[in-house]
Amino acid sequence: METQQFSFINYSNRTTITSSPFDFIMDFKLIVPKTGPDGGKPEIEEFKSVVVAMSPQHFKSFLNIAQKQLQNYEEQFGEINLKVTNQTENVGQ
Repeated sequence: METQQFSFINYSNRTTITSSPFDFIMDFKLIVPKTGPDGGKPEIEEFKSVVVAMSPQHFKSFLNIAQKQLQNYEEQFGEINLKVTNQTENVGQ
């Protein structure tokens, strides 16, 4: 069986996760600022990037693997800071 190769990457900077008794649905979005009308206040444009649905068992396995990868990353590069900053304040200036 030949493995398919994909030549694209979708970047996501916002993710929502919903669930039901049967599945977890992850909606990966790309949010980008754009200049408002007449150079006014910046607006946010949202693009739906990728939606991934998994069974509860697959989702739990995914989380376990992601947690191990995050732990390895932080051991190598240092702890990731989750401090939130407003990066759209100066957009369009």
